Amino acid sequence: WFAMTVESSTTAAPTKATVTPTKFPTKSPTPAPDTTLADIQAAMNAILSIARAANGRLRPKFVRLGFHDCIGGCDGCIDLTNFDNNGLEEPIDALAQVIVDHTSEGGLTRADIWAMAAMVSAQDAQPNNNDSQVYNFEWYGRSTCSAVDGKGGPDRALPSADLETHQLLAFFNVEFGLNERETVAIMGAHSIGTLTQTNSGFDGPSGWTSNTDVLDHRYY
Repeated sequence: WFAMTVESSTTAAPTKATVTPTKFPTKSPTPAPDTTLADIQAAMNAILSIARAANGRLRPKFVRLGFHDCIGGCDGCIDLTNFDNNGLEEPIDALAQVIVDHTSEGGLTRADIWAMAAMVSAQDAQPNNNDSQVYNFEWYGRSTCSAVDGKGGPDRALPSADLETHQLLAFFNVEFGLNERETVAIMGAHSIGTLTQTNSGFDGPSGWTSNTDVLDHRYY
């Protein structure tokens, strides 16, 4: 479900490149002639190192950034004046150096790095058992808006926490083409991370589950 969100909502015709964000230790893939695949793997490794720092504190924030960016199409821009995007400056800043080191003309873009960070973090947060899923990074070359550092760009309306069920299903169908089953599945992302009044309007320091560091089935 997560892969569908960050892979299908693109604003340009991206380039195919299948790379799997594996858990460490990882074996780098054979570099493509233009080194793009090798750079993708290097970017993933850099993101994973950042995501795991401070006991994985940034993993849920990278997942949230990826979802918010892909509303209206993944374009590497977040309007920080929108209340619903409060708190996203931290993961944006955390990925700034990865963007400097691993983006290039014709290669990875800022929008790619943000989508990649969400996928790598979601995969790394899963329990190490048969329920874990692999999220392939299949496309790169997403168009990126011109806002400096990704802080700005068009204001996109996010789904309100007050939506009724039929309204929520309609939002995800229109925005991502998800059916009812897929929409229910993507709600499972709430198993990681906590809630703060400042960022979401809700105060929930213990989050939705008994272990807010793991992406699993406990939300349901």
